[in-house]
Amino acid sequence: MINEIIDFGLELQVEVANPDTCDSPLGLTFYSYELNHVVTTPVYLEQVQNTVFRSHSVPSWVHGFCDENRDMVFQLNEPHALVRVDQSIETDEPLTSVLQLHREKPNYQVDQKYARVNQSHNPFAQLSVKQFVYEASPHHSIFNAEVIKLGMWKPVHFVHQGMRGIYSTSEVDTNKPVILFVHGINDSPLTFNYFAEKLQNEHAQIWFYFYPSGESIAINGRELFTQVTQLQKRYGIPKIDVIAHSMGGLVVRDYINRCNVYDNCNKVHSFTSISTPWGGNADATKGASRSPFVFPVWKDMATNSQFLTELFDQPYPSHLPHYLMFGYQPQSTLVFESNDGVVTIESMLQPKAQEQARRVIGYKADHTGILKNENVAAQLIKNIQQE
Repeated sequence: MINEIIDFGLELQVEVANPDTCDSPLGLTFYSYELNHVVTTPVYLEQVQNTVFRSHSVPSWVHGFCDENRDMVFQLNEPHALVRVDQSIETDEPLTSVLQLHREKPNYQVDQKYARVNQSHNPFAQLSVKQFVYEASPHHSIFNAEVIKLGMWKPVHFVHQGMRGIYSTSEVDTNKPVILFVHGINDSPLTFNYFAEKLQNEHAQIWFYFYPSGESIAINGRELFTQVTQLQKRYGIPKIDVIAHSMGGLVVRDYINRCNVYDNCNKVHSFTSISTPWGGNADATKGASRSPFVFPVWKDMATNSQFLTELFDQPYPSHLPHYLMFGYQPQSTLVFESNDGVVTIESMLQPKAQEQARRVIGYKADHTGILKNENVAAQLIKNIQQE
């Protein structure tokens, strides 16, 4: 029996009616009201695009502006718009707010029971690299089981508690390349302890992407793109090698699609996926079709889902090597389909994923054991050192 409230949030689609007026990043602020106080949620998009956002409460207002000077702050002379969200519409589709950007001097007259929009300064939370925290007992780590569970069952609360982000094992060094690890479903950066120890050296810095795995893969991919893009600009990171386990490979492929569209993949040196279910997961398919509570991630992970179908529509960057690594177990008479204990070989070796891969390498290891495999660690080092 499920006895917890599952919070996947409400969806709001933001459309820009006149996108031709803005060829700069788009800043958005959502204004919500909870327990008589104002909650603001800032979002920063590299390109003007129509997209769907998820919130645990539908915002009453959306303010957007074209950040022409790229300082992440609203200037009075920048194209902008303020729209009220119509919360009276009852529909299963996302609520839609249309922004008509204009340069007229702001003169927002907002009812006193709502927040007044600051007319001269619209601050955005500066993205930063968070400190990786690991203590002897995983229960005391910020990546503990309760936080992981929160990310699966209540992804919106996970985000509002500030848990999603890039974490580093050391102070950021602008001269060192980055090795970025991306975990899979219902997991955390701690799953990469063995590899991080093997790959840590004086010539590179280790980063981790921690995200709510119950959320849509596309949303987590979009957030990874946003954060990495901004951190690259801030710190001038010379090179990034990305290593992803399981579903994390799907998150990274979505990220690569985005950076490829915006011609921003030049700093990504290599991508290694480990035991990724490129063809989906049968259990997710069952959950999406039978469960009364459907996780957004289940929809994306279901075999032949729209997300998986469209994932390979975007051409893979020719300069970026993809090393597809997978594990397998000796065939058992009780198992009718070859797998690594979690993901089938058929899914991990989905033909389109193989086509984009520079190398496909298999290891005798199960789904989690592969993350502590000495031969895999040695190959990761080779992938990163490859010219």
